[in-house]
Amino acid sequence: MNGEDKKQKFLVAEIEARAQGVARTGKPWATRFLDPLQQNLAKNAAKGYDVHIALEGGVPWAERKIMVLTRQGETDASDYLAALEISWNSRFGSAGHRDILGSLMGLGIVRESLGDIAVEKERAVVFMLPDMAKYVEGQLDRVGRTSVRVRALSLDGLNLEEPALDQQVITAASLRLDALLSAALKSSRSKIAAMIASGQIKVNHEPVYRSDIRLTEDDLLSIRGWGRIRIHEVCGETKKDRMRVVIDRYRKRE
Repeated sequence: MNGEDKKQKFLVAEIEARAQGVARTGKPWATRFLDPLQQNLAKNAAKGYDVHIALEGGVPWAERKIMVLTRQGETDASDYLAALEISWNSRFGSAGHRDILGSLMGLGIVRESLGDIAVEKERAVVFMLPDMAKYVEGQLDRVGRTSVRVRALSLDGLNLEEPALDQQVITAASLRLDALLSAALKSSRSKIAAMIASGQIKVNHEPVYRSDIRLTEDDLLSIRGWGRIRIHEVCGETKKDRMRVVIDRYRKRE
């Protein structure tokens, strides 16, 4: 059993124990932030108990979310989440997603305490656990070389744009993982195969190590260093027996 399998097994065991406790005592309980794969594991682990399951990420399209277990089914996201605005003057610098994440973790905050980071033109909104928010508000004044201001936001009425994406049509030799990524990234299949073998590719948030996995519509591919691609539509074969596929490529906000 590898390290990732052990983490998943521990998460499932913890959720089952906590769900049993919530069902017995009625006292609500919440996880730290979970990625989509962990969310599915957690939901399945809690389903067998008499508890209400809610996922909260701050905005409907959030990828990283906490799971709240209650017996009555009433949850208030503000009890378990906080939102901070990190802003800067673009005349004197800027801050990207990676810069902000690095600065927050440089304060000693672990990734599980942080949710999505929505980066806009001169600000970013970061979702995090409430006990971390006050600490960050008092400690963070720079992201890289850029001076920043930090203030708490109410979760009610947040006006955030969904992640931007570009849609394009590609033709691939097949719907195999290596063939589709070769066409999407304009890279050789041998290079793509090496990336897959080294664990740089995830399909639906789960690491994969085989090049011959067949993809279907709505699959989400995460490529380390390249970003993410979702298969929007498989349109069928071309006259040259290649597959025409519409993909959504998530644009990075810097």
